[in-house]
Amino acid sequence: LRTLCWTLCAVGLFFAIYVQGDWMSNWRWMSLIAVPLAALFGLGVDAFGHVIGALLTGRDRWGIPGWVTGIVCLGLTIGPNVHQTNEAKRDTGPYSVKKRVQYMTGVAERLHIEGKVKVLDVDMGAHMYWSDFHMLDIAGLVDVSMAQHKFARPFLQEYLFEEEKPHFAHVHGGWATNSKIPTFVDWRREYFEIPGYPAGRTALHIGNHVRKDLIVQPGWPHGEDRKVRYDNGLHLEGWRIPSNQVAEKRLFYLEVGFRNISRRKDDNFRVLMFLESQGQVHASWDLAPGYDWLTPNLWGPQNVFHGKYTLSLPKEVPAGTYNLGFVLLGADGRPMVPANDLPLSDMWVGGSDRPAVYANGEVVFSGALHVTTLEQRASAAKDDRNAAYARAREGACEEAEESWWLATKHRPRDTKWMEQFEDKIHEAMARCWIKKAQDEPDTAFDSLLRARALDRKLELYDEVSRPFCDALVAEGKTAMAENDWETAYRLFRQTIQLQPTRSHVRRLAEDARARRLKLPPYDLVPTPRTPDKPTNDVPSAGVVPVNATAPSLPQQATPK
Repeated sequence: LRTLCWTLCAVGLFFAIYVQGDWMSNWRWMSLIAVPLAALFGLGVDAFGHVIGALLTGRDRWGIPGWVTGIVCLGLTIGPNVHQTNEAKRDTGPYSVKKRVQYMTGVAERLHIEGKVKVLDVDMGAHMYWSDFHMLDIAGLVDVSMAQHKFARPFLQEYLFEEEKPHFAHVHGGWATNSKIPTFVDWRREYFEIPGYPAGRTALHIGNHVRKDLIVQPGWPHGEDRKVRYDNGLHLEGWRIPSNQVAEKRLFYLEVGFRNISRRKDDNFRVLMFLESQGQVHASWDLAPGYDWLTPNLWGPQNVFHGKYTLSLPKEVPAGTYNLGFVLLGADGRPMVPANDLPLSDMWVGGSDRPAVYANGEVVFSGALHVTTLEQRASAAKDDRNAAYARAREGACEEAEESWWLATKHRPRDTKWMEQFEDKIHEAMARCWIKKAQDEPDTAFDSLLRARALDRKLELYDEVSRPFCDALVAEGKTAMAENDWETAYRLFRQTIQLQPTRSHVRRLAEDARARRLKLPPYDLVPTPRTPDKPTNDVPSAGVVPVNATAPSLPQQATPK
């Protein structure tokens, strides 16, 4: 036991010296040897007590001198432990970072981000314990790419702004200074900071950034049949409620688009939306433009704010069909008047050709929302869910995903319902994409990547993607031997995107990246020997031609 404990302590001490200490305080590397030290302390106190007992009593026994010795030795450890525990300057603890995890989880829900959320941060423990984010680590502790190339600017430009494009980035203080991430042009153009979260009674923890294209986009994707122009340069580009059958006293999902072609800094505005039926207003909501994070003067005239909201229907709204109205309030609080000369057939402007029911200048769309019963909503969600299954079996993978998305919009934020069906429908859609990868080799990589995003633990996915990745690696090594670093990097990166557990291929990819971007070190992995050229046009065994379109995939058995 003594030998084992001393060995563990020696190894821990060697590590602390080898890495030149720890940049954090509180003796973090002490945790590596705390357990064996505790055992050695107990053994040492026992031996010391016997020695003192023998000296004072002449007998090799513990006795009263031994107990006194043990109490004194234990008492000597209390002071340093209390001092270290109550040290005034503490490093960030996991529960402090948990607040940021919860804050950014709420931001992701408010923005309605679909799929895995990518986050650039430095505090990995709390994020990986309390979230399912895909983490990019500035410090490089859980991020091989960042650890290998550190803060080389060509690498950061490619990795952060071209490849990964994290949804959120926590960058400030020393990490921002050392990495110089805020000095990139793409950082200033593509990210903006949102307010901090409470980190104490009065302090806010700043440095929380969001990718702009989660809020503003180049255009409105759902047509111009509901576009309304205003004289001051504002445009209501359109709106949609994918599931316009809303159950009483439940949530519903709304998308709305606005464009601000004016460049005046005072062009802030508010959006009020209301439900109207037979001249009576039944409910209203305040839709914050830019979520009150990205103000309209920062959108740019070429962009459209694509707002996504989950709204609650008040219990006072009975079943029936309702008109949907919008009122825009200017910076002075007064309603804006639309400039449309010819209102559309299902839209009218209140206060012009007919009396306003909510405010002058209101724009009302008839028959926009149907309030139904819980049973009718459940039936509509079931129909779309069954349609997703059917389309997945037919090989219409994109249509299956669209049907499932519509099913979820019937029941927004209904987590129990989602947990009941999500795994099965994701498996069905993943099988659909795998079959598509087998049938269409030219797009096999994209299809397999979508299958992995849906169900990466599916056994069939591993069976099909493994030989596909084997072929990619073989072709990549051939490109490496020919010093074609662009092709080699692309193939190795595709491999680790499909099968991230291939750590050796990840190392090959980073080596190819370093050679492409001329980053040191250039010799991470020895360059393989150029294979002998075959005597005929048939590729030699184990070598895939660099210009091959896509490796062949094993065929999937038709499910019963």
